[in-house]
Amino acid sequence: MNSFTIDEYKPCKTYFLIPEDRYSQFEAYCTKKDKKEITKLIIKTIQTKYNGADIRQIELTATSYVGIFNIPDNHNSSLIVRPKIGSIAFLQMLHYIKEQDLIIQNLFAHGLEESSDFVNIFLHFLIKTIYELLITSIRKGYDLVQQDISFAKGRVNYLKTIKHLSKSSNLIACQYYRFNTNTLINKAIKYTLFQIRSVIPTRSIIYFREIMTLLKLVDISSFSLNDFNRITYNRLNMKYKNILEFCSLILKNQMVSLEKGKISFPAFCFNSWNIFEEFIRKILRSYCHKKYEVKKEFLKTEDKSLNPDIYFLNKETGNIDLVIDVKYKFTKDKRINKTKKKDKDYDQIALYRESISRLYAQGKQINSLLLYPDDMGYKDEKNIFYEFFNFRRWNEKNNEHLKDFSNKVFEYLKK
Repeated sequence: MNSFTIDEYKPCKTYFLIPEDRYSQFEAYCTKKDKKEITKLIIKTIQTKYNGADIRQIELTATSYVGIFNIPDNHNSSLIVRPKIGSIAFLQMLHYIKEQDLIIQNLFAHGLEESSDFVNIFLHFLIKTIYELLITSIRKGYDLVQQDISFAKGRVNYLKTIKHLSKSSNLIACQYYRFNTNTLINKAIKYTLFQIRSVIPTRSIIYFREIMTLLKLVDISSFSLNDFNRITYNRLNMKYKNILEFCSLILKNQMVSLEKGKISFPAFCFNSWNIFEEFIRKILRSYCHKKYEVKKEFLKTEDKSLNPDIYFLNKETGNIDLVIDVKYKFTKDKRINKTKKKDKDYDQIALYRESISRLYAQGKQINSLLLYPDDMGYKDEKNIFYEFFNFRRWNEKNNEHLKDFSNKVFEYLKK
C-alpha cells in the first residue's frame, strides 16, 4: 500500500492509475456535481487509456477537506491531506468546538507536534477511546425483535400468523423486546469502524479487533445519518455523545449519492469549511453582548431563501444588524480572484446585505462582513468590510485573542 501526503489546495505530484470500472464511483465521491457541497478532491484526467487498457490516469488536487482518502488504484494507495493552517491550529479549532471531547484531550496530552501525522494520530485515539469506554461500560438496552417462532412471546401479529396457518405453518409471528448489547449506540460505533477499517493505523488494529469482539452480538447492518437522531441521551450514556458525533461526521463524509442508491467510500475526512465556520460562530456566541443573538438560519426572500453563515439578531428591535459570510480561503491560493468587482465572495455578501436590509432591517442599510483565516489584502467599501482570524496570534495569546477578535467584529454593529 502506497501513501502520499499533501497540504490543502495543493496538487499531488504523483499520477494515479484507476481502472475505468472503479473511476465513476471515485469521481462521484470526490466531486459533488450538484454543487451543494464543497468538492473533496479535484480530479484532472491526463489520459483515459494506459498501455492500451481502460485505465484512467489522473492528477488529484486537495481542496477544503483534510484527512485520509483511499485511492481505488491497483496498489490500494492512500492520500493524506494536511490542513493548510497547520495540524495544531486545526486540532485547536476542534478542541474549542468540542471542549469536553475525550479524543481531543488525549491528542493534546500526547504532545502533538506540527509535523505529526495528525490524521493517523486522531484515528488512533478515536479507536482507543472507544475501546476504553466499551471495556469499562459497554451499553446494553432493549432491542425490538420481530420473529416467527413456535410459541407465543410478547405481542402477537395475528394477521401474519393467520397467513402462516394458511400455508400449513405452525409459526407464530411475535414482536418482543430483548435486553442485550444490540443498541443504537453500539450499532453506530460498529458500523462506523467497519466502514473505515481499511484506513485504520497499524498500531490501532489490536483495539479495533477487541472492539469487534466486544460487539460481536451487535448487528452490522447499515446505519444511516437519520438513525443518529433516534439516539436519546441520559446521564448513563452521555459519555458516548462526543464519540457518536465523530461517528456521524465520518459517515456523513463517506456516503455518496448515486443513481442506484448510496454507496460508502473508505475514507476519513473533515470538512475544513464547516469546522472553521462553526469555530467562528462559537467564538462570537461566547463573547456576544446580551442584546444580540448569534444565529445561522435560512432567511426567506420574495423568490428564494438566503443562507448566511452568521447574522446578529437584535433582541430589542427584532432586526438583523450585521451579516457575516465565513470563507475558508487563503491569499496565496491561485483560485482567489483579487479583482473585487468580479469576486464571487463580494457578490454573495452584497446580495445578502441588500436583501436582508430590505426585508429584515426595515430598509436600513446594515453592515456586512467577509471573514477569512488569512488577510486577503482587500479594502473595505461602504457597508462591506473584510476581517481575518489570525491563528498565529491565537497560539501566542490563547483565549485573549479570541476576545480581542470578537470585540473587533462587534465594532461593525456600531458603524
